[in-house]
Amino acid sequence: DIAFGAFLAGVTLSGVGPVAKPVWLHELVIWGGLALVFHCAVRALAQHRARQILYLALAATGLFEAIYAIAQYATNPSLVSLGGTAAYLRPEATLQHPNSLGGFLVLAALVLLGAALAERRRLRSLGLAAVVVIVLGTATTFSRGAWISFGGGVVALIVAGRRHRRLLGGAGAGLAIVATTVALLDLGPLGRRLSSLLNSDALSLYGFRATLVPRALDVIADHPLT
Repeated sequence: DIAFGAFLAGVTLSGVGPVAKPVWLHELVIWGGLALVFHCAVRALAQHRARQILYLALAATGLFEAIYAIAQYATNPSLVSLGGTAAYLRPEATLQHPNSLGGFLVLAALVLLGAALAERRRLRSLGLAAVVVIVLGTATTFSRGAWISFGGGVVALIVAGRRHRRLLGGAGAGLAIVATTVALLDLGPLGRRLSSLLNSDALSLYGFRATLVPRALDVIADHPLT
């Protein structure tokens, strides 16, 4: 209830800044409606059966999309030329865009990972197996945002969960070592994609994106409420 009220208050305060009132009202209605839906969903998910239904639905759709993505990655032509640059065709499954697919798969993987660790042996094994398949599907999307979000989510689970901190920490460290090795050695398209995260050339596409971070922080500092 407090979070719901705070979120609505934050959206309302955004109208204080130099923004057109029709645009502000439009955003208020959209984000207010989404906040209300989220608030009702949180209330409903207080019931154990409702959470089980959610986990089952996420597992089914996540596995379907991940397997579809892996199949697309395996059956697509190995390389295509994009403006003279060689790149893999990125799977999109049924979501019509690789980044959208990556975002959904990360959401499913993190929710199922937390749920699986809270279950007993058999259900835990099944849940972790589903997470592994979904993570593999996420890797095939070549979505850097999805990869970073997954890493951040795993770190959050490590900090929040004491019981399985060693398991998550070991798995996370292993993935980080593998990703770093692949990036530093520039191993194939995956290595090039990972190494692009470290590109500091402001004239390149990925380096230019990195310069947006300090700019965004400056804007936030100048207009903290809007």
